[in-house]
Amino acid sequence: MDIRLLSEQELPFAVDLSRYTFEYCLQRSIMQQDLITGFYQYVSLENLYQLMQSRRICIWGAWLNGQLVGVSAMQAEGHITMLYIAPFCQRRGIGKALLREMRRFAADALSCQVVTVNAMPAWTANYFRRQGFLMIQMQPIGAPYVSLLAPVIKEVSYPIKPMKPGIVAAVIGGFVFLILLIAFGFMLICY
Repeated sequence: MDIRLLSEQELPFAVDLSRYTFEYCLQRSIMQQDLITGFYQYVSLENLYQLMQSRRICIWGAWLNGQLVGVSAMQAEGHITMLYIAPFCQRRGIGKALLREMRRFAADALSCQVVTVNAMPAWTANYFRRQGFLMIQMQPIGAPYVSLLAPVIKEVSYPIKPMKPGIVAAVIGGFVFLILLIAFGFMLICY
């Protein structure tokens, strides 16, 4: 699987996948027509293109065998606005990988301490909780979404330092000496 930021030319594929996933998996569980209308206004080619151009949003794609199977987006302040995985590819770790990538990006490129998401419909909050998100506040009963947050993922790298030739020789010599010592002890026991 390849996860990377999408180019403007790939944006139509992201819109199509997001809309298809929304219609197939989520739309039936959203009762408020204004929320459905809001989804289509937000996930329109024109809106997402404008948000990308103004650098207010970054959009990632997850590619599997050359096919776009996942889309996610994050606003410049670290708020996740999209996470859609093709229905035939769900439960394969693609959403988890996209969330991990966005949380790393938020730490490295945006200097955020936390990322946030409004899980909608509200039952999708369970997925985010399993990925380490915590509820920000109690939502009113019947609220269409749940606000959650998670710490960013900071990558810590430890560069591999080459060993000095003297240390390598000492380790090898010590190993050889130990083997000879064991062999000599074994010979004494046998005789």
